[in-house]
Amino acid sequence: MILKLNKFGKFKNQSFKISDGITLFYGENESGKTTIFDSLMLLFSENKRVSAFSKQIKLRYGNDIDISSEPKIPDNLKLHPQSYNNLYAIRQSEIIFEMSDSKKDSKDWESEIKKKLFSSDIDIGKMVSEIKAEYSGKAQNSIHYKLNILANEKNEIDKTLNNLYNRIKNSVNKKDNLKELKENLFLHENILKEKIEEQKKLYSLMKSKKESETKIIKLNLLKQINNFNKADDFLGKNIIFKNDYSNEINGRTKKIEELKTNMSYLNGKIEALKKSADEKEKRKTDCESVKIRIENALKNLNKIEESIQKNKKIPKIIFFIIIAFISSLLALYFKNPLWLLIILPAIPFMFIKGCLINENKNSKFVKDILESLPELNIEETDILILKDILNKELAKIEIMMQENNDEETKNYNLELENNLKEFENENNALARLFDKLKVKNKEEYYEIKYNYDLLLKEAEENYKKLIAEAKRLGFQNIDLLETDCVRILKELDDKGVNPNDYNEMEIKKIENDLKDLEAEINILKEEINKIKNNISYIEGELNNSDNIHAEIINFESKLARIKEEIINLNKRRKALKLLEEMLFSINKKNDNIFQSLSKDAKVLYNHITGKKLSDEGIIMSGFDKDKIVVADKQNEMRNVELLSSATKDAVYIAMRLSILTKIHQAGRLIMLDDPFITFDNNRTKEALSFIKEYSKNYNIPV
Repeated sequence: MILKLNKFGKFKNQSFKISDGITLFYGENESGKTTIFDSLMLLFSENKRVSAFSKQIKLRYGNDIDISSEPKIPDNLKLHPQSYNNLYAIRQSEIIFEMSDSKKDSKDWESEIKKKLFSSDIDIGKMVSEIKAEYSGKAQNSIHYKLNILANEKNEIDKTLNNLYNRIKNSVNKKDNLKELKENLFLHENILKEKIEEQKKLYSLMKSKKESETKIIKLNLLKQINNFNKADDFLGKNIIFKNDYSNEINGRTKKIEELKTNMSYLNGKIEALKKSADEKEKRKTDCESVKIRIENALKNLNKIEESIQKNKKIPKIIFFIIIAFISSLLALYFKNPLWLLIILPAIPFMFIKGCLINENKNSKFVKDILESLPELNIEETDILILKDILNKELAKIEIMMQENNDEETKNYNLELENNLKEFENENNALARLFDKLKVKNKEEYYEIKYNYDLLLKEAEENYKKLIAEAKRLGFQNIDLLETDCVRILKELDDKGVNPNDYNEMEIKKIENDLKDLEAEINILKEEINKIKNNISYIEGELNNSDNIHAEIINFESKLARIKEEIINLNKRRKALKLLEEMLFSINKKNDNIFQSLSKDAKVLYNHITGKKLSDEGIIMSGFDKDKIVVADKQNEMRNVELLSSATKDAVYIAMRLSILTKIHQAGRLIMLDDPFITFDNNRTKEALSFIKEYSKNYNIPV
């Protein structure tokens, strides 16, 4: 066959010979090998179905296409264009198997191939599943479900018919029952009327009691409002007491008291100084006399002290040596060392301070000095202490003689004058404050302030309560609340409502009586409704007794129809079981075809790869990929998609060639476009060797 590419892609007016065996096209990438394959696919596609495929070719190569062949390709060799894409044209990028078991997913070209393989493209397995679902499934359209529904309807109709038959039998007794029910209804309705009248009286009494309670509440509320208004008026008039003047009053009062105390103290000082000035001259004369006597006494004391210093005590060490010498002589004389013990009492004497002969003791001289100074009132003592006392007294007398109180008196008078001015200022300020507050004294202020604060607190609490009550009743302020209280009280007065009629215990008793009465009324109403329903039901049955026969005829006809439907459904179930058996046998033949395809694919796979798979090395149970499994090196069956790329490509090539062999024994065009690119060198040699052998029956451009 001569392929003429007058205008197709990069080719213009070029021809290629396609031999009956293998035709090899060799060239670099983008040299036009795939273009030649696309032209062959276009020529071998059916004319009536070429439109969709032709659009794809035009998108790739343009609209201006001119190709032909010599001789012309007969129509019986042409196929659906997708058949070439998925079976006859084996390209490296399209080796993956593209068929499916599902009729829904199946395309025209798949249906065409399935018809050639199985004489039909119908999914028999799916049909068998649908048949099983219809006669034994639980779906609403299944025979099993419909039979259950019909059986339930039949049971219901049987029950209804039995009931109708019983109604015919019992219609005589129902007239007596109807009469008894009407008498019972009359009795219950009379009792209900009495109870309702009693309930109305209790409600009327409760209403009057509630009105008394309302009047008490409104009176108390109005009283509370009046008290609040009075308090508010008082607080407004005495708004000055809202501020606290306690600190100012206490401060000024305290200052006045301090000034009073200080002035009393200053007056006392001034009086003392005046009295002291009168006695000053007299005391000065007396002091001079005493001073002279003290000075003479001190002179005499100094003389006595000098004489005592001359008569100092015997040194302690000399006294100790004398004692030691005497005790030694006595020990030698009596030849007894115990005499040395005399020394022992002298040892403590060495450590006693001032072991003197107390010449300083009260003597007649001291007594004479004390008698000469009776003003000093000094008790008898030794000379040294007396000397110290006299020196102190002498200093006092000299100070007293030098005192000058005139300046001090002047200072005290000036301070007293300043205190008096400050006292008057504080008194005037406090008086002005009391005038401002309109009180006589601070006690009156504290009393009014205490009452004001207490009343203010009560007024604030009352305001909160009153405004809350006003809002609860839907009023914006207390004035509107007061107006409403007055209105309600006027209405209650017009009705002659007496607040003394209110009695809480009596109201509770009425409420309990009403609850009990309401429960009794409800029970009576329920009983009356039941009796009325029974009467209506019996009257209806008696009125419709003539229609019972018509109902029986209607239900009996429905029952006959249901029985007939049950018989027909059982017949259909038997027919579906027979059809299932027939389809099962047909499906078994299809399984045999898949087994044959699997065996052919295993042989082709062994030729392509040079391997030796067992008879069960490839198992194909359907066209979906998950139904194709292959034995791996460990002879474990694995899904084809889990194998290596080269092994998976080899399996898919073998599967497609096995299907082609089943469909067409010889004479077809099979195109191979780099199908072995994932194979290694050894596997490629094996594959080419097989293709060479396979080309005896097919035209194979490579």
